[in-house]
Amino acid sequence: KFIKRAAYLLPFMLTLLIVPLTFIDAERPVGEIIEGIESATRHYTTTVMPRSEYFFTQLRVIVTYIRLIFLPINQNIDYDYKRYASLLEPQVFASFIFLSGIFISAIYLLYRSKNNAVLRIASFGIFWFFVALSVESSVLPIPMIICEYRTYLPGIGVFLALISGGAVLFEKLKSDRARNVVAILVFTVPLLFGAASYARNGLWGSRVSLWEDALKKSPMKPRVHMGLALAYELEGNTEKAIKAYEETLRLRPDYIDARNNLALIYASLGLMDKAVEHLEAAVRTRPDYIEGNTNLANAYLSSGRAAEAIRQYQITLALKPDHEAALFNLALAYIKGGQNGEAIGQIEVLLRLNPRNLEAKRLLDEIAHR
Repeated sequence: KFIKRAAYLLPFMLTLLIVPLTFIDAERPVGEIIEGIESATRHYTTTVMPRSEYFFTQLRVIVTYIRLIFLPINQNIDYDYKRYASLLEPQVFASFIFLSGIFISAIYLLYRSKNNAVLRIASFGIFWFFVALSVESSVLPIPMIICEYRTYLPGIGVFLALISGGAVLFEKLKSDRARNVVAILVFTVPLLFGAASYARNGLWGSRVSLWEDALKKSPMKPRVHMGLALAYELEGNTEKAIKAYEETLRLRPDYIDARNNLALIYASLGLMDKAVEHLEAAVRTRPDYIEGNTNLANAYLSSGRAAEAIRQYQITLALKPDHEAALFNLALAYIKGGQNGEAIGQIEVLLRLNPRNLEAKRLLDEIAHR
């Protein structure tokens, strides 16, 4: 009956309240942490792996996912995962045999489940795990080789299989003592996992703690140093941020976002020569880097190098003609260079794009009253 079915479903429905309730009195949105991760990866290009290499690597990755489900230790927000190019590598071949055994067991359980719904559920759970993972862990290369969150949906299948297997085992146990041991495990294991989850979540309370943890586990990955540098910078620790950005560039000199961010720190400290040096390197690496071109022009302007600033703003506007900040600052550069007529022309272009730009209107009035 409906009321009885609803009573069975009620505990599961109540779990839906967990997510909104966690935001009550939250110190800050989780989104801020995620934004930091996205900033670290914005222009972080990786070479696309051949499909065969990606597939062989994923055989190892899937085993890692299974290990994380049963033994969630050494978790990492950004793995520096080894790549594998051949099935004959011992770790890959062992993973292939292990995963094949699990898959064959699912077929066997399905075969034996003609009169046993519990075995059918266990078989379905194993198939679910492999099918749900197949989107990311197959032959279609994805830049991020391994991400822990990819186990969330496939993990449902693992839990179904475990619960079903536990139910079958419990029915076969005749001894009350053995049943009591199983009952104790049923309550103890979730408590241990809950404590582990709570401890891991503590790292997510701070950008710095999260990326420092990643650095311990992936010390040679430039993106991890970049994430930590961003975390230090956002926390106001300029000295550590500079060191982390420099380490990022030591590991990967073409990391343009690291150069850009480091240059902005140097500019804020009044070290314009260092700022210009890094920004020039960034735009040499990637000439269409709009943010780098704009900041380089700003650095030239702040250093009193109006002619170079004008040329650099023009490069930015060639890439993005509706860049309002570049148009406004180009007008300032023209004024510093004594070219008021050209400045007026740029302001007029800006006001056509955005008639409500009050700063542009004030600057136009200042030029008119000179």
